[in-house]
Amino acid sequence: MRQRFGSESKHRKRSSQFCSCIVLGSLALGVCLPARAISYDAAGDFSITNGNPNGVWSYLVSGSLLTEEQASCNGVAGIACWQNGLGVPNFAGILQNTTSSSIFVNSSVTIPAGAFDVDPESNTNVTILWTAPSAGTWSYSGFFSGLDATSSAHTTYVVLDSSTTLWSIPISGPGSGSSFSGTEVLNAGDTLGFVVATGALFSNLGTGFDATITMVPEPATFGLLGLGLAGIAVWRRRRQL
Repeated sequence: MRQRFGSESKHRKRSSQFCSCIVLGSLALGVCLPARAISYDAAGDFSITNGNPNGVWSYLVSGSLLTEEQASCNGVAGIACWQNGLGVPNFAGILQNTTSSSIFVNSSVTIPAGAFDVDPESNTNVTILWTAPSAGTWSYSGFFSGLDATSSAHTTYVVLDSSTTLWSIPISGPGSGSSFSGTEVLNAGDTLGFVVATGALFSNLGTGFDATITMVPEPATFGLLGLGLAGIAVWRRRRQL
């Protein structure tokens, strides 16, 4: 009976150790593996029905919010936009092709399916502004590209907090431009501005653009994961003794 009691006690001790390790590991995994990554996509999140600002995104011309939304921008079916409501050469807008096929507009601009056409014309610039919803390390990536077949020279920018230029990308013709990427430690309320500026000739400035912004996991979460896995490993070694 004593031997049996000792065996049961040892078994209970191991079971308790196992449960503790499983709880620790589960907690660590729960912290390290959130339900979904915190990520934002300029084109994917674009909307003319949620107002401006639209969540973390704002749509501006020369620093002021664009005020007119249209499901068929200037009468073009399949092109939604935020714009300033003015005619050429004072028009400014952020247009998106909401269809599954390319759309040809203004006699020289082809907007791919789902893509943006950002156009400041004679205005200083048009900006798609992202505002950090929380403090942390954020990575960003995207591109600017000339869309207009007769594109005039102009410059695009990625700007931190409306003051620090992170990227300056010239557009010299159709298809010209570049991708961009980087990582920034931000406070809640900090901004990344994706800017299309006017040029010396303010016509034919249609510019393609997209950007994705994702929160980078903190190193501490990986430490918790390691702690949980280490606890399970210790239990396995003890079980083998």
